[in-house]
Amino acid sequence: MDYKELLDSAVEFSSDGIGAIMLKVAEFFYTILYPSNADPATPGSPAALESKVDSAMKLKDALISP
Repeated sequence: MDYKELLDSAVEFSSDGIGAIMLKVAEFFYTILYPSNADPATPGSPAALESKVDSAMKLKDALISP
């Protein structure tokens, strides 16, 4: 399979006509759903993290014990 031909045809399709319109619509939804100015993900407080780890360990123990 020749990837260059496949990529060239995809670029050509998204450059004109309905392909360009579909690309613009996809970019619009991507911009709405994933804004670039969103706050970064944070793990939260150490106490909350410790509580979640404890809960996960209790669940693991409950699933493994006979």
